[in-house]
Amino acid sequence: MSDSPPLTRYLRSGLLGGVVGAAVNLLLFFLTRLLGVVIELPAGPGSTTLAPLSWLAVLFASLVPAVVAALLLMGLNRLTEHGWGYFILLASLILVLSMLPVIVLGTGTAPRLVLAAMHGVAAAATVGALALVGR
Repeated sequence: MSDSPPLTRYLRSGLLGGVVGAAVNLLLFFLTRLLGVVIELPAGPGSTTLAPLSWLAVLFASLVPAVVAALLLMGLNRLTEHGWGYFILLASLILVLSMLPVIVLGTGTAPRLVLAAMHGVAAAATVGALALVGR
């Protein structure tokens, strides 16, 4: 086990990453909409009906995982001496797994590329911000 900063420091870093990721992803979302690219996702679990992705979903999908990641990093840092390394390993695995639905999504190439970029942006912003506290 190792000394670890307080919960508030992790949460601030997680929120910073989430806000940066959300801002960039919302910019991508609106720019692609202006260019006529609409990202459609299944309307619900098991649904074959596609519905347009909303800006609110983009916001939450960038913020919530960043806070969860901050809590995960805090736990790993408190339980082991190599928390940051384990966190990077898990974050990389989660990013790869998050791309699987994007690959098999039944939409065009442009929406899938934008969605993949948004996943990468959220991951990079979150891990980058958590590097401030977690290393």
